[in-house]
Amino acid sequence: MNKLLKILGLAVPLSLLAAQPASAISLVFNPVSQDVALGDPAKVDVIVTDLSGEFVGAYDFNVHWNDSILSLASVDFDIFLDGPFDSIQGFDDSVSGTVNVFETSLDLLTNQDGNTAFRLFTLTFDTLANGLSPLSFTDNIASTGEFLGDENGDPFVPPVSAGRGSVCVGGNCQQSQPIPVPEPPVVMLMGAGLLGFAFNQRHRRAGVR
Repeated sequence: MNKLLKILGLAVPLSLLAAQPASAISLVFNPVSQDVALGDPAKVDVIVTDLSGEFVGAYDFNVHWNDSILSLASVDFDIFLDGPFDSIQGFDDSVSGTVNVFETSLDLLTNQDGNTAFRLFTLTFDTLANGLSPLSFTDNIASTGEFLGDENGDPFVPPVSAGRGSVCVGGNCQQSQPIPVPEPPVVMLMGAGLLGFAFNQRHRRAGVR
C-alpha cells in the first residue's frame, strides 16, 4: 500500500503539471494607476508582456475611459511591429471615450526577441475634470474575438489576458477594489489529499492492531 501511495504521490502532480496550458500573454497599462493634477496631461503606455517565445505580428483592440474626465490628445506608436515604414497602423477615436488602435507588421519583427516585454503605443490624455477614470480593453478582431495576432496573424493560445487601469485627476479618488484571496495551487491540494489518505490508512491499521 505504501508503495502505491508513493507512486500516486509522484504520478498525479506530474500529470497535472504536464496538463497545465501555456501561460497567457498579457496586455497591460503602464502605469496601472496614476494621479495627475487637473490641467496636466496623463500618459499611459500599452504594453505586451509574458511572451514566452512568442512574436506579435498584429493587433486590433479598443481602449475605453471616462470621457467626462479624460479626452484623448494623441496616439504614439512604437517601433516593435516594424513601424512606421514597414507596418500598417492607425486609430479611430470617432466614438467618445473609446479609441480603436490597430497595426499589422509587413516585415520580420526584428525589433522583438520573443521574450522581452515591449510597448505597442502611448496614449496621451487631456484632463477635463477631477475624478477617477477607469481604463479598459475590449477586443476588435472580429474573426477571432482576440486582441493580438502572432507573426502569421493567427490568435494566440491560450487567449490574451487583458488588464485594467485608472487615472485619478485631482487626487482624493476612492478606489474600492476587493482584496484577492490567494487560492492554493491544484497540485498542492492534490498532495494534501494524498497525504490525508495515507494518514487515514495508517491510522486504521494502527486501530486494527
